[in-house]
Amino acid sequence: MTEQRHRRWRLGMSTLVAALAVGTLTAPAWSATAAVPTGYSFDGWPTVGTVLTNGTAPSKHDCTGSVIDSPHGNVILTAAHCVEPKKGVFARSVQFYPGYHDGPNRTWGSYTSESMVYQGNTIAKVVVPVEYDPTAKSPDKYSSSPYDYAFVILKPSGGKNVAQRTGSLHLVTNARIGNTPTTIAGYPARAARPMRCSNVTNYGNPHSYIRMDCYGYPNGGHQGIGLPGGTSGSPWLLGDANHVSHNVIGTMGGYDRGGDHAHHGENYSVYFNSRTGQYYEQAKRMG
Repeated sequence: MTEQRHRRWRLGMSTLVAALAVGTLTAPAWSATAAVPTGYSFDGWPTVGTVLTNGTAPSKHDCTGSVIDSPHGNVILTAAHCVEPKKGVFARSVQFYPGYHDGPNRTWGSYTSESMVYQGNTIAKVVVPVEYDPTAKSPDKYSSSPYDYAFVILKPSGGKNVAQRTGSLHLVTNARIGNTPTTIAGYPARAARPMRCSNVTNYGNPHSYIRMDCYGYPNGGHQGIGLPGGTSGSPWLLGDANHVSHNVIGTMGGYDRGGDHAHHGENYSVYFNSRTGQYYEQAKRMG
């Protein structure tokens, strides 16, 4: 990677601002805007990649993750349900392929999670909110939690931490939301290339979740559009299709694990508040 490209992707630390409380679990409200767009495949970005757990083959794309600012450049963001599928049961290992497209050899490297011991078991080194409850259900009776996000700490590869090769993204908490131009990028399971889609984002009701509509996006294991999952954990970046920023305001997950199973094309993220910022600071200290 050239120095110019490296500078273009390497970013500073985001500022954490005052809190908005996480509300109770209810179906998010929504006000319709323009026509709903359809996602499309592209070559991807170095800061976004596939997340694999417990030795899954690289082509299957369990989930998606993104490289987030940290002192050592070794922290990624994904969905909590990707690394804690059952309460207290964590992934033994996490593999991350940044910039994956058209096979594992066309990436910015391969990175494996650090390890830690939890209740006598060796697991991936992760930070998952203690409030996260994978058994909580939405009114549609699918898994939903306003704490469905996680941070994973990665080992170096080839003597370098991941952000030294890819750059990193800003995590933004307590963002102002209201017809906010947003772009999501993620990896449908078994797809050779990632998918991106841009539309406006609005709050759910209450502000525990945010929502962006886009057809063709297989989120949260949602089968309604004829594709498997894989896009859980996809970053939500401020900006429209022509001006995508490096500011992350969400990650695919939360309500119905990121995709409303009753209404195809609806994509959800947890709203990142100051509690998110506290867990992020913990991940940076552990990194």
